[in-house]
Amino acid sequence: MTVLKERVDVLIVGGGIAGAALACALSDTGLRILLIDRSDRPLDTARGDHLQPRTLEILREWGVLDHMVKAGAERRDATRWFDANGNLLLDVPVAALPIAFPYFRYLNHELIGETFLAGARRNEHFQAVRPVGRWTLEPEGDFPRMRIELPTGDFRDVEATVVVGADGVHSQVRKQARMDYELQRYVNPIAVLFGRYRRHNPDNGLRVYLGREHMVSVIPRTGGGCKIGLPLTPAEIREWRTCSTDEISRRVRDSVPDVEFDDLVFGAVYPPVRCHAPKWTQGRVVLIGDACHALHPARSQGMNITIRCIDELVRQLPIDGGSLECRELPAALARFETAVRPGVERELASNHRAGQEMDNPERRSFEPLIEKLQQLQSSKEKLLAYAYGAAGYEQA
Repeated sequence: MTVLKERVDVLIVGGGIAGAALACALSDTGLRILLIDRSDRPLDTARGDHLQPRTLEILREWGVLDHMVKAGAERRDATRWFDANGNLLLDVPVAALPIAFPYFRYLNHELIGETFLAGARRNEHFQAVRPVGRWTLEPEGDFPRMRIELPTGDFRDVEATVVVGADGVHSQVRKQARMDYELQRYVNPIAVLFGRYRRHNPDNGLRVYLGREHMVSVIPRTGGGCKIGLPLTPAEIREWRTCSTDEISRRVRDSVPDVEFDDLVFGAVYPPVRCHAPKWTQGRVVLIGDACHALHPARSQGMNITIRCIDELVRQLPIDGGSLECRELPAALARFETAVRPGVERELASNHRAGQEMDNPERRSFEPLIEKLQQLQSSKEKLLAYAYGAAGYEQA
């Protein structure tokens, strides 16, 4: 057995979007960065893939936006809500906002992760070690320490200036650092279907339908594909899994009357949860992404909120000459949490209400939501504020 000892500035646990995005955001700093993950498999393609206008600004600053476009990111110019008969309820006017990118872009989830990792590799001091076995974190003392088991049976003993937990809802960093959290489960899992548009989708629009029993989101994917998300009971999921392509298409058509699809297949099931960590930082440990603020996917904001938080974290880190100023780090992490937490808390609350509306566990009517959307559409001031929020800006 060999034990390799090393010292890094930033140890990132988790190789998903959050961990890869942080490594990419730090690529021009020259910091010694180690990213570890227990898996080396591609990211799940059914997860979030839409980048808000505010996120596009951040990606341009990181020098990675053009690479996203080259990887196939397409432009989305519309978000519209409809009732069960296909009548328009709300048309979100993001295209009318005076912002740098008055549109969204979308790219398959795994390609977003790959592009972030490619950006991280611009830093010659970046390492990604995947897969790894078990690891143990000692968060106390002057510097956090971690012993990492490698597939060969050897170990790496790593001392880090800061440890970042980007390892999801069931974060082991959060657990081993003994940081509290609250977890709330929603009633109905989200079923994800994949297919293709039979006819052209104007503006590559994202469409949300308030059907007779389900809220159905029809989400464009690259190359003319689409993803459909809808909450189903566990019994319904068991039934849908056994349906033929034709039967799935018929059932979707009952809820989505004015869009036709080809080759619809049942893709994946996600039990949505709401994770809330009362503290995101503790000593030299910081949590990002789902480890501290997992959201219901009703508004597809989780990835975008995470990228905005990472951008602020990088701005606050005391970096000098390619290294972190150790004495200043705890205060910098506290400033980061103070800067981003209030806005994220508001978005968590708003997203939770949207998640409850989508969940619709008792199959209640969507009439109250329909009325709210119609009122929003009729108020220029409220509609504009909603559009800024949808674009990733808290205030106009």
